[in-house]
Amino acid sequence: MNPFLRNKASTIAAAIILIIVAACYSEAFGLLAGQCVAAVVIDGLAFAAMFAVESIVVWNIMRYVLQPVGSVYFNQYLLIIGFFVVVSITGIETIVNYSIDVEDFSAFAKTLPARALVLILLFGLVVQTYSHNLFADDESDSAEPEESVETEQPPLEPIDKITVRNGQKINVINLADICYIKADGDYVSIATETGRWLKEQTMKYYEQNLPMADFVRVHRSYIVNVGKISRIERYGQQQLVELRNGEKIKVSNSGYKTLKERLKL
Repeated sequence: MNPFLRNKASTIAAAIILIIVAACYSEAFGLLAGQCVAAVVIDGLAFAAMFAVESIVVWNIMRYVLQPVGSVYFNQYLLIIGFFVVVSITGIETIVNYSIDVEDFSAFAKTLPARALVLILLFGLVVQTYSHNLFADDESDSAEPEESVETEQPPLEPIDKITVRNGQKINVINLADICYIKADGDYVSIATETGRWLKEQTMKYYEQNLPMADFVRVHRSYIVNVGKISRIERYGQQQLVELRNGEKIKVSNSGYKTLKERLKL
């Protein structure tokens, strides 16, 4: 979950910091551009809203979209920072300030380089915070506090198929067709090469009851079908498994050890 929205305390702290940063940002550049008080206030509010929304979008991109290439995530982090700085400066901020004061827009334009520099630093800080949080999640998957109190018992017979509801239909998924199972809130997402289905079940249940020879929990959020793995990659401290369909999945340190043991590497 987004570290700034993880709980009430972190959300309040993030909101307070954002308000302070927005006030300093708008006041500094408002004075530099010679804007009136009303314009400074509007600029600050627009900046706060813009930065909050963009920070949430950045988290979702980093959490669900990025795949390591080259020098791990570094180049992609730079691309994210650059993209959102350009969108913020040439798009949102320009439109807002143009609407505030058309006649004195040239004064605002003079502050663009300084605004861009400040935004590079701010987005860089946000990306660094998210990156640290994501890698910390990888290292802590063995704890699993949310599942530690479960009392589910193994079935009387081993699982040989999974049934999922699709509207009014019920689909039967053979274990051999599963690429991976991913935690998705109160559900799990079961991915095959032909689609994905949600099942109201826990990761712990499948970890305990799927055939150990065929499925390995490589991360707190992922159980992978060993037969679908095409290769294992390592980028610095980060491990990944690449599946036969081209998807890449992060592997925690404990998951990497388990996978090596299971594959007898």
